[in-house]
Amino acid sequence: MRPWIVGCLVAALAAGTTPVAAAIDETLRATLLQMGRDDQEATRVATADPTRQLNEAERIQNDTIHRTNAQLIRRIVEERGWPGISLVGADGASAAWVVVQHMDDEPEFQRSCLALMEKAFETGEVRPQELAYLTDRVLTHEGKRQMYGTQGRGVMSPQDEARIDTNRAAIGLPPWRVAVEQRQKVYANGYGGAVKPRP
Repeated sequence: MRPWIVGCLVAALAAGTTPVAAAIDETLRATLLQMGRDDQEATRVATADPTRQLNEAERIQNDTIHRTNAQLIRRIVEERGWPGISLVGADGASAAWVVVQHMDDEPEFQRSCLALMEKAFETGEVRPQELAYLTDRVLTHEGKRQMYGTQGRGVMSPQDEARIDTNRAAIGLPPWRVAVEQRQKVYANGYGGAVKPRP
């Protein structure tokens, strides 16, 4: 992560700690967007070739990114609450979610962020797909059934699919099969050249 980003974050947090902002906090948004880009680059490096192990330099770089992002997102959440759409924009909020989604070695923090996201979702501060992904991630880590079918299940029983579709409809998501088809099209098209978050 670039050193000036960390400096900007410290300045932003010192400037104010009110969880609800009247306008987008552009400094915090920029920090989160950079964190999201760093996370996605680390993920890309780690998954680009499943047959190749990362070399020492790549491992160190990825570990540094994840450790720095984890420290920053913990501080952001502690100081500002969940960074929702009205505070950091939809893209900034999405970047915050991506970072937390990939903190699998900190399940308690993921669970605490999920609780914050559930409250923020009720006021339109969190997008439904991001709530669904983190919910299923946390449940999967806890050995429980997914609610929304986001975590790589290729086949499920008709009863389970009906349960998942009911849950998805309740938060405004399309049926599971429709979402799978949409995701396959996006991956097949290579995102049209854009960088999309890997859940």
